[in-house]
Amino acid sequence: MNNTLNIKDDHADVVLLVRNTGASTGLRSASSFGHKNAYEGCYLRTNQLRYWNSDDIEELKQAFTKTNEESQEYEFEFKDICDYEREYDDDRDWPASFSFVVRKKN
Repeated sequence: MNNTLNIKDDHADVVLLVRNTGASTGLRSASSFGHKNAYEGCYLRTNQLRYWNSDDIEELKQAFTKTNEESQEYEFEFKDICDYEREYDDDRDWPASFSFVVRKKN
């Protein structure tokens, strides 16, 4: 499986998304798809919170709408959230994050 992202961290549209959502930098590939309607699945982490509530999710969706209105080349489709996680033995932990799809604008 190819985990190389087509869109880069420093692309102006990604920088805009990071700014509007308050996410941490470091765009990550969620998965790669190999069919004719392929899209790029990504996620970003956030250190602003550990657990998402309904108000946080609504603000995030509004940030995606704003980003899509302002972005030039790419469109971002919100998919899901993930709360902060810690392994059962406290060996590792992962910040809260949100996943989304990236597509070229028409």
